[in-house]
Amino acid sequence: MKPPTTYSEWADALDLFQAGTNDDEVLQAMEQGDLSWSSGVAERFVARLRETCDARMRQLGERQRRIMQHATSERQVVESLLGYRREFAKLHRLVSVPTLPESARMAMQKLIVDCASQAQSSLEESAQHDRSGRLAFLVRSTSVSHISQ
Repeated sequence: MKPPTTYSEWADALDLFQAGTNDDEVLQAMEQGDLSWSSGVAERFVARLRETCDARMRQLGERQRRIMQHATSERQVVESLLGYRREFAKLHRLVSVPTLPESARMAMQKLIVDCASQAQSSLEESAQHDRSGRLAFLVRSTSVSHISQ
């Protein structure tokens, strides 16, 4: 995939990322991409980026809930949590693309970190219902909020 340089190319790349197809290839192209920050483009781009992140986070949350409901072993729980963490790291990588102005980049990174922290809190609350305490231990020790950057 070639690095995006126009708003249209960026929108296409964000569509691919939102769909979850070839994340690494799409992210690599976006990290090398560029965009002219003319009036109006910046606002549209940041809004589109936020929509993409929001949609992807909703998908991740739903998938994580389904996996956790059907997990039958500790290994499945840990693998699921590690996968969830990797997905948050991909989102963080997305909002860290160099073409974003520093202020937008910082705001979007904070959004991802806050969402990961909120997801972790939610997982910990849900794990309290496990009387053995083992699920709570696994959730705490495999925190999804420790995003590799």
